[in-house]
Amino acid sequence: MNKSLLSFSLSAYWLIMGSVTGVVFSMWVLFENLSIILEWGFFRSNGVAFSFSLIFDWMSLVFISTVMVISGVVMLYSSSYMKGDKNINRFWLILLMFVGSMGFLIVSPNLLSLLLGWDGLGLSSYALVIYYQSESSQKAGMITILMNRLGDVGLLVSIGLLSASCGWGFVSSVDLVSGVAILLIILAGVTKSAQIPFSAWLPAAMAAPTPVSALVHSSTLVTAGVYLLIRYKGISAHSSMWEVLMIVSMMTMLMASLGANYESDMKKVIAMSTLSQLGLMMMSLSAGMIEFAFFHLITHAMFKATLFMCAGWMIHVSDISQDLRVFSVSGSWGPFLLGIFNCCNLALCGFPFLSGFFSKDLVLELMLSQGGSMLCSVIVVISSGLTFVYSVRMMSMVVSKESAGSSLSGSGDLEAASGGGMMALFVLSVALGFVMSWIVWPEGSVMLLLSLEKNLVFSVSILMLIVLLLKSDKTLSFTMMVNVMAYMWGLARISSWAPMQWVYKVSGLSIKSMESSWLEEVGPLGGRRVFLEMSSGLQEVQRSMLVSSYFAVSLVTMVVVIVLMS
Repeated sequence: MNKSLLSFSLSAYWLIMGSVTGVVFSMWVLFENLSIILEWGFFRSNGVAFSFSLIFDWMSLVFISTVMVISGVVMLYSSSYMKGDKNINRFWLILLMFVGSMGFLIVSPNLLSLLLGWDGLGLSSYALVIYYQSESSQKAGMITILMNRLGDVGLLVSIGLLSASCGWGFVSSVDLVSGVAILLIILAGVTKSAQIPFSAWLPAAMAAPTPVSALVHSSTLVTAGVYLLIRYKGISAHSSMWEVLMIVSMMTMLMASLGANYESDMKKVIAMSTLSQLGLMMMSLSAGMIEFAFFHLITHAMFKATLFMCAGWMIHVSDISQDLRVFSVSGSWGPFLLGIFNCCNLALCGFPFLSGFFSKDLVLELMLSQGGSMLCSVIVVISSGLTFVYSVRMMSMVVSKESAGSSLSGSGDLEAASGGGMMALFVLSVALGFVMSWIVWPEGSVMLLLSLEKNLVFSVSILMLIVLLLKSDKTLSFTMMVNVMAYMWGLARISSWAPMQWVYKVSGLSIKSMESSWLEEVGPLGGRRVFLEMSSGLQEVQRSMLVSSYFAVSLVTMVVVIVLMS
């Protein structure tokens, strides 16, 4: 066993063991209704105390256990997927830093310490996105880090505002501050979770290796914004800001669900599904369903990580393309991966009785039972129906293709440890929703809905599927819609092309009005002219002095000669 494989295996072992410990500890904390805060004081100066704190309650322990078990399986997966890579040790170190930053963010009870994990996530994610050092990965990394830095600025300014009013922004005191700080915290969460208008970086981050995508889109980077708003639930007092967040999240759901149905790249379809589910979580938060949003965050992390790893390995062994129109599955692990892939897709749809059903269906039923805006209900139902359609579309396109290679071929096949880890995540994707629903809400509850409301999402899903079938048979044509949806309502162009055009225009105007005009005269060109004139003057003076010296020497010589001759 080489050193790289040993590093990945040991990391996976300790992460999975830490996850098991965290689950046991979280059950004890949940049943005893405890919140444990550890604090270390550094020093006190002028009445201001500087300390470092960690919080361990059932939410932080469940979430960090989820992150650790997914990270452990991803480590095992990476040992096979990245085998033969020249920079695999660097990849391992950056991946550990990425996971460590997320863990530190989860257990931080105030914004100042949370910022360390937040910035660590941003830097390590940039290093992972540009890992392959290609032009496309460089562009994707630049979009990713610049959009996330907008949220970082909001978080920094909110820390300054909070420190002037209630300390360093502990989770229990955020509701005491002004709306500006709250708005900045929401901005940080929206940018990190890729909500409109900051959605373009999430599909662009697909330039990273597949193990990174499995982590980023399941339990780490994109969920950090949701977790931030879950933690600072005191902002619920500012209802007007929640209303804005609800509009943004619903538009994100609709945009991502529509876009996924017009996307042909397998990894981008899964990325758009992540964007849609993030919109659902944000919508749950804006409706005040904090615990239900967290519930869906955990179940989504499990099946989305499994889905990405299955898709990544099928692309890896197929030796063709990740384009769904020509994609096919090969290798001896092909049927196994395809079965897990389809089950995780069904969990994404909310198929009974998989994990996604217990969290997603619960959120949708609560939204419909609250009797809010009719427009909001329509958007939520249509988005959920479109989720079903693009999941079925992806499954049908993958299953319907004939294998490009022999099932007996062992080239690039999955190793047993990686396959076992994926199988464990698959079991959690199936059973976690049922188990967690009874542990977190042991008393149970009865929700009464009309038959129309109960069957509304299913009916809309079937209708959308019929429209998709008609479109595939060329009965319906949506050429203009395809062009719009392919660019995420223009967000992809706005985020990349439009800023560059603006920069080019501003720089061109700057060159014409400043560098080629008065600034040039005052600066380099004017300085050059002054120095030329000064040097010319000095040359004239030196020349005149030289001539004068020659004349004086000549005159003295003539006088001496005349005197000597006389």
